[in-house]
Amino acid sequence: MLSMSIENIFKRVCAICIAGAVCIGPQTFAYGQPMADAAPLNPEFVEYMDKLNNKPDFGPSSAKKSRAGRVPSPVEISGSYQKLRASAALPVRFDLREEGRQTPVKDQGNLGSCWTFGNTAALESSLLPGEEWDFSENNLLNNNGFEGGRDAGGNGDMAAAYYIRWAGPVGEADDPYTEEEFDSSPASLDIKKHVQDIYFVPREDRELIKKMIMDYGAISTGVLGADPENNAQYYNEEAYAFYCPDEDAQTDHEINIIGWDDNFPKEHFTIKPEGDGAYICRNSWGDYWGEGGYFYVSYYDTTIATGNTVYAGVEDVSNYEYIYQHDEYGATGYMGYGEGENWFANVFQAEYDQQVKAAGFYTKGMNSEYEVYAAADYHSEDDLSNMTKVGEGVLKMPGYHTVDMGETVNVKAGGKFAIAVRIVTPDEGYPIPVEENIEGYLSAASANASESFISGGGDNWSDLAEYDEQANVCLKAYADNVKEEAKPFEWDDSGYEIWSPKKNVGALKDWTIDFSGKLDAKSINSSSILVFDKLTGQSLPVEAAISDDGSKVTARHPGSGYEKGKTYILEIGKDVMSDSGKKLQKPLRMEFTVEN
Repeated sequence: MLSMSIENIFKRVCAICIAGAVCIGPQTFAYGQPMADAAPLNPEFVEYMDKLNNKPDFGPSSAKKSRAGRVPSPVEISGSYQKLRASAALPVRFDLREEGRQTPVKDQGNLGSCWTFGNTAALESSLLPGEEWDFSENNLLNNNGFEGGRDAGGNGDMAAAYYIRWAGPVGEADDPYTEEEFDSSPASLDIKKHVQDIYFVPREDRELIKKMIMDYGAISTGVLGADPENNAQYYNEEAYAFYCPDEDAQTDHEINIIGWDDNFPKEHFTIKPEGDGAYICRNSWGDYWGEGGYFYVSYYDTTIATGNTVYAGVEDVSNYEYIYQHDEYGATGYMGYGEGENWFANVFQAEYDQQVKAAGFYTKGMNSEYEVYAAADYHSEDDLSNMTKVGEGVLKMPGYHTVDMGETVNVKAGGKFAIAVRIVTPDEGYPIPVEENIEGYLSAASANASESFISGGGDNWSDLAEYDEQANVCLKAYADNVKEEAKPFEWDDSGYEIWSPKKNVGALKDWTIDFSGKLDAKSINSSSILVFDKLTGQSLPVEAAISDDGSKVTARHPGSGYEKGKTYILEIGKDVMSDSGKKLQKPLRMEFTVEN
């Protein structure tokens, strides 16, 4: 079974020496194929879940006054990131507010919803200064899909899963925030953006964190809550300065890092840290708290910059028309065959005739080399070993990435297709992202046999459902519908008098036609004087006017004029009559092309 009990969670952390745990070696299927190992769970998550299940007074909902609300991620991101240090010198001080890249401070109230405010603010900041948005925290809170209610807390992984499955963001005006513990959101709200790339920034590299802020805006991050009722010994209210030296302290609050000050004096903290310097942080306790809603956290704080989330790729909703996915709740775990190449694949059934243009997947470490493969007409597992390479590259940061395919994959409605990724992540033995249920954290994940596969070398594949019947590989595909080319309208000119075509006509051209006698004014109307788009046969709204002497008709251009470069047909219909009641011997047509 996929759903992991607390006992199984402790088995997953055997590699980090949790007391009483038993090491589990590589598993083997009945067919003799080796199975990948599961990555150990984040120790902070294990500790949190243990306390949550064994201490009734633990967790966000039991800490109303502290307004806690952050749950550790089950996935631990760590490693050496020296190669990504900024090439140019970073400023001594930087503040996104001074760059016009921060939206107004909000107030979460007494709910454990800080994580929605931190991630929403980071998403909004990533679009500034070019676009100013106010996205809904309430919708993320109600529709994230993870365990617990509105007061259960959350993290950047949960927010990322909501965004990258295109469940949000929606506008604040469409789903405004409420402090009510029980609430629901309206259905079928318009999604305002498509989130395509998210970075999970490790806390080990301060310079990398600074570079991410400069490049992508506010970081959503964890910290020990600076509430004076619980952590008064760490917070200096006069200097708005927070520093916790306790190595055993656990993050319980989500905020934003929006800048830094290398010269912020260590003397400003209640407990003096070993050096100067602080991150400039934004809280979600209203602008009446701290310095207008902001405060400073020492570089040496033991909890700051834990679980950093950066929104690195946010696009218009027109970027792709369709998303294929089996992993609506994102990567809650990782698997692997050890360091070196690892493969994972998903099989999808095409909804329409489409062009698959991009793939989306997670990476757990730095400088991941990837190759994307596709089978446009998938029939069986054997096709996974005979796919076409459609893309490759290097992904510098851990996180979720959307990568373009160098070669479009054409799929047919009702048919199956497969997308696979070969990945090599330096010093990482568990690079395969997996969505799986974890008791007390996620129970909504589901899967089917023969839709997610993993492999150590790309030749022999294992169905992930054989390992866990509710587990899926985290690999999405993005597609556009195939546009049917408009067939030219077929004109039947028999019975018409055809005049010579006119070229390079002005877009505001009015056509005047002379007749040999006086016309019946009643016969001159929108049914007898017509202009058509030659390609489509669609008629245009054209006003026809008759001259004072009744012998001339003018077909006036449409209000906005004709489209440049297009060809049109002017038609004088058979219903045009003289004032004596005689009809035209032949209706006439004339083709004209508008100048570019």
